[in-house]
Amino acid sequence: MATLLVIDANAGFREALAYCLPSFGHRVVAVEDVESARRAEAGDKVDLVLIDAGLGTGQGLASCLALRRDPKLGRLPILLLAWEVTPTLREQARLVGANGIAPKLFEWPDLLGVIDRLLGGPPRPGSQTGS
Repeated sequence: MATLLVIDANAGFREALAYCLPSFGHRVVAVEDVESARRAEAGDKVDLVLIDAGLGTGQGLASCLALRRDPKLGRLPILLLAWEVTPTLREQARLVGANGIAPKLFEWPDLLGVIDRLLGGPPRPGSQTGS
């Protein structure tokens, strides 16, 4: 069971992931911002970070870069989630150190496939593991 750190300013989206991901075998720590993530990570072993590319105020990319510079969280794989994944956003995500980017409007097998790939596990049946 992997522990996923979900950082999203939208409480509804955060709660939906925290509710659904455990049914797929993951433990979820859900917080609204990077500072809360730093506090939450101190007591939990986190395996992967999912962060909203917009993060409410449009600071998701900067937050990703800040996580990369954090002594604890910077070592983790980071998956950005965005409402619209464009070639420009893919390049920006790469430049700030994200390991992947996925749409927020996702099919569960697709999102789980990307998560599995970033965690180094085998892909789930029916998933598309590209990011």
